[in-house]
Amino acid sequence: PEYCTKLEKSRIIIDCVGRIGTNEISRLRFDKKDIDYLSDLMVNGLKRNVSEEVIKFRRKFKIHYL
Repeated sequence: PEYCTKLEKSRIIIDCVGRIGTNEISRLRFDKKDIDYLSDLMVNGLKRNVSEEVIKFRRKFKIHYL
């Protein structure tokens, strides 16, 4: 779908029905504030390219395997 392509250009990868990886969110240890910010990035990513913001946001996290 078109929204997947738009978000991918902003470095936000979702599946074809708009789901994000909950395993990845757990591994990165997102809290509610991070999930809220991610949803804002997704909404804004449909309107404009937010890749710089996504890169800056993602750098805050290290993957933790459970």
